[in-house]
Amino acid sequence: MDATYYFEEFTARRIPIVTDTAIGSEIAKKYGFKTLRFEDFDFSVPQNTALLLITTYETHTKLRDLWEIGKATVAHLAMAKFDCSPETIDYGLSKLLSVRFADTLKTRSNAYADMLSAPRIEFESKGERIACQFSEEILMANNSDVMEAGWFYSVAEFFEASIVNLVKKESDFVSSFILDGVFPFDGIIFLCNNAELKEKFGASLHRFMERCSMGDNRLVFNKSIAETIIIGGVDVTDEFSRLFGKLERGLSAMEIAIGCVDYADPVDWSKNSLLNEGTDGVHIGIGMGLQMPHIDFISSKAKVIGKALNLESEERAQVSVA
Repeated sequence: MDATYYFEEFTARRIPIVTDTAIGSEIAKKYGFKTLRFEDFDFSVPQNTALLLITTYETHTKLRDLWEIGKATVAHLAMAKFDCSPETIDYGLSKLLSVRFADTLKTRSNAYADMLSAPRIEFESKGERIACQFSEEILMANNSDVMEAGWFYSVAEFFEASIVNLVKKESDFVSSFILDGVFPFDGIIFLCNNAELKEKFGASLHRFMERCSMGDNRLVFNKSIAETIIIGGVDVTDEFSRLFGKLERGLSAMEIAIGCVDYADPVDWSKNSLLNEGTDGVHIGIGMGLQMPHIDFISSKAKVIGKALNLESEERAQVSVA
């Protein structure tokens, strides 16, 4: 199924929302959607289509078990890994319904073309620049605009062009890119893959989110390591190092992505919402999400300002991690 068609059908309320909690169902109904309980949706039927509103870790576990039988066409909005308060669920659905999907997917296609057409690219944010040097082989998130039946897509992957560094073990690590420079940002979001990570790190990261509202936020990268982290005008590098420095490449850049959604209304940076990630601009992520949360530093309106063109760059090996 074409992704634009899927999301337009969703916006027209012709696709139901499958929920795992009563409050999720209540909010979805407020926006005019038919809702189904997670237990009542048949994932094995190819004709079935839905958006999954996931607010518990238990449901995420169930999704993994459904990969073997899944034949329906679905995307999910994973609130549990971020913030699943009623206010943030409401905010996320409101933001999702405001997306101009055809424009967003076109912007995403162009953004991937920008990042895949040159060995080196520069981004500008608030008068500062950061350079991204790509490797000969890169790992990228989903760059297709076709939704295959049986896959569980995150809505976020259709709202960004993302290049990632992934590693199963340290000896296997090969970088897709190297970052050098200064990256001012507006806000952060963070993803916790389990309740234990949220319990351990959530309070500290929420404090960093609050400090972002003061402005003067920036990262300084040297060979993809965040050597300096300024939030609210305060150097918090030591705090980040104490929390994450000894964990799975803790202060290394693990993702560079171009956000492709031009929201009509401003993003609310006080919300730890997945929908903030795709806002028009650039975000840089640290953390693999196993020993520590994955943390995205987001600069709205950041732009590509320079590419080092190379006619041989199209030969670069591209591996999808979707």
